[in-house]
Amino acid sequence: MAALQNLQHEKFVQELVRGKGQGEAYLAAGYKAKSVAVASAAATRLLKDVKVQARLEELKAQAVERTVLTKQWVIDKLIQNVERAMQAQPVLDAKGVPNRRIPL
Repeated sequence: MAALQNLQHEKFVQELVRGKGQGEAYLAAGYKAKSVAVASAAATRLLKDVKVQARLEELKAQAVERTVLTKQWVIDKLIQNVERAMQAQPVLDAKGVPNRRIPL
């Protein structure tokens, strides 16, 4: 699904995916409201729109995919650190030269 044609709707959904609350996302999208509570009520009505719901689910799914890749990167780096700590690989300096051990 492409971005929503209504730019305020698209901005609202993007702000929700970034972690803002409904009222905050509604206001960040450029809508006017007297308070965050009023904005939250209006946001609840906006979330009943089928296109808004579909776009929100799509963006959430994309965020999950990026998170999974990030978790894998962290796991890979942890494995590298364990291998270095167990001296399976020498620790290299910025130039790629193995660091010498300094006796205590």
